[in-house]
Amino acid sequence: MEKGMYDAFISYRHTQPDSFVAQTLHRCLESFRLPRNVARQKGEDNEKGNAGENGAGQLKTRIRRVFRDKEELPLVSNLADPITEALSQSEYLIVICSPRLNESIWCRKEIETFIRMHDREHVLAVLAEGEPEVSFPEELLFREEEEQTPDGSVIYKKIPVEPLAADVRGSTRREMRRKIKSELLRLAAPMFNCSYDDLRQRHREQRMRKIILTSVSVSALCLLIGLVSTAAALKIQHQSQQIKEDAKLIYEQSGVIEKQYEEIEEQYAQSKRRVTEAYAREALGYLEEGDRMRGLTVGVMAYEEYQSETADEEQAAEAPPQLTYALTELLRLYENGEQIKPDRILEAGSVIRFMKLSPKGGRVMAVGDSGRLTVWESLHESSEISFRPEGEDLSWECQVGFVSEDKILYPQKNEGAQEEELCVQDLETNENTTYPCIGYEGVIPIPEKEAFLVVEEEGCYLVGADGKAGGRLRWQELEEDLYAQTGFEAEQVVTEDGRILVAIELDAESGGKRIAALAFPADPGEDPETSLYPIEYEFIKDLCLEESRYQKGADLLYVTANHSERTESALATAGLSGRLQAFDLNGQRELWRYEIADGWLYDVGFARREGSHYLLCQKYSDALLLDRRDGTQIDTFSFGTEIVETGSYTDTDDFMAFTRDGVWHYLDTDYRMDMVGNVFADCTSSNVKDFAMGDGYCVTLPYGSNRITVYRRAIGEVEDVVSA
Repeated sequence: MEKGMYDAFISYRHTQPDSFVAQTLHRCLESFRLPRNVARQKGEDNEKGNAGENGAGQLKTRIRRVFRDKEELPLVSNLADPITEALSQSEYLIVICSPRLNESIWCRKEIETFIRMHDREHVLAVLAEGEPEVSFPEELLFREEEEQTPDGSVIYKKIPVEPLAADVRGSTRREMRRKIKSELLRLAAPMFNCSYDDLRQRHREQRMRKIILTSVSVSALCLLIGLVSTAAALKIQHQSQQIKEDAKLIYEQSGVIEKQYEEIEEQYAQSKRRVTEAYAREALGYLEEGDRMRGLTVGVMAYEEYQSETADEEQAAEAPPQLTYALTELLRLYENGEQIKPDRILEAGSVIRFMKLSPKGGRVMAVGDSGRLTVWESLHESSEISFRPEGEDLSWECQVGFVSEDKILYPQKNEGAQEEELCVQDLETNENTTYPCIGYEGVIPIPEKEAFLVVEEEGCYLVGADGKAGGRLRWQELEEDLYAQTGFEAEQVVTEDGRILVAIELDAESGGKRIAALAFPADPGEDPETSLYPIEYEFIKDLCLEESRYQKGADLLYVTANHSERTESALATAGLSGRLQAFDLNGQRELWRYEIADGWLYDVGFARREGSHYLLCQKYSDALLLDRRDGTQIDTFSFGTEIVETGSYTDTDDFMAFTRDGVWHYLDTDYRMDMVGNVFADCTSSNVKDFAMGDGYCVTLPYGSNRITVYRRAIGEVEDVVSA
């Protein structure tokens, strides 16, 4: 092959049925042979010097090599070197078209690169699914043409073109395979420099000649056998007994052959069954890892393939028991919704630093060690958006967030810019809005108002739902040497009267911490009310705001802060102490404090029953039950391992705690009992770093992992079968 290494390059999306069409077409093309009469005619044309574009003396009678990449390549701006090389050395480009093709920037770059290297006439399209107007990419439907305007400038116009296409759409794989074989001549004709009608007619003639030749040969053989048999019968009648014995031997041999054929059929059926069983084990393996939906994809694919390759309808309807068991487990057919089990895995490109859920739980955001930000729809495997903000390394949770269910916030620094800017991106429309920052330190989303507070080193400003930014509030107006630092703790709440309460941790150059409480009024035209609360301990772990249930109109702030003492001669920690303080924001006074001298305090949570006085505070591996009215300790729940997350149940005094070993604890405050049930018994990790509750699901993130596991209530429903 002088002109290139490959006869054709197949471009397709690595999804179904695109992959199935690409694989089947690949096998059919490499097994195709040019009909002998067409090859002979092309040979005569070569001798006369009419070889066409293949050149005199070159005669192609088969398609030898077809390039098909078998792995999904990453989304990059340029094609990888092996792909570019293959495109340059391919004579034709075959594009598998479906509604998903336009979503693949990689596939469209392959089309664009091939047309630039060769020409549009060598691009062939195969319609696998959908209608042409939504399945064909713009690169196949239009070509650019230069046109000179009267003023001498050149403009480019898009000229509609009709690509050479083969239609292989079908409702089943068997129907699609049959259409591929039928449409093969339409694709092969230009590759052999032949017309489709001529190649089809010659192909049909070749088949007819083979049938006629076979029939004549068989007839001649039968006639010859008849003549020889008749002559032998006339000449050797006395040997009739011997002939009978020979006939008996032939009959016995035919029985042996038939038995061997049955044994071969049985061996093939067993081999096919073993392959199906292997798929079933693979699907169950995904289920054990926690990725039920990927296992379900493998199981359904194995079942469809088993049916398509089984000729016996009764045998095809009855799948191997291992596959039946796997599909039963994957579809949760015998589950009643009493247990929470792994459903799918969301995989990032690097180890995940932290994750966040959207306000209603419909999306999950993760930031990896590479600084890459990824957002998924919570109940889908593929990521909705994934990118690395320019000039930023996202290390702190306060740097990013959701301002609403469809909008995310993140910082970026464009090339050449002196200051950072905050970007608000709409995930539905992909539109970006930017806000300038002077020493950006973080953002506090306020989803209830679709607003957010931009925190800078020297101050802050509020952006409302209309996208308009208010005036900057400078920390020096509150205290002369006050400033914000990246990684600050912050909390916000929207009160019943529409006010926005924000509490944020600040540092002072003179030493110590401050909590700034900002009350933004319902009327955006008024200035916020501000208050400062000094905190003696240096490590603030949690801020929590609430509207008081005991003093009408009094808003409360809870602060957990910690302190560590170190010896002068060693770096080892000599002592740890923690403090929980409750402040009345309206009265600007401390209500009570709770202190411990043998550890640190972390997150705070409240019972959700109306009028309840219970408060739960974390102490690494202990949960402290306190009276929220005066801070007195009521009881302690000890777990022996780190507490990852706590929460409270609706309209009860009871709490839950999720620990690092993947155990869900039910904390009964009436009986002071820690109960562990089997509702959440299949956690995929015993080293959980983060846990969060979404809308009808929950997620876990292990330490040092790039995978988030999504859990749902396990119940077998018709919707699961349909979606599978």
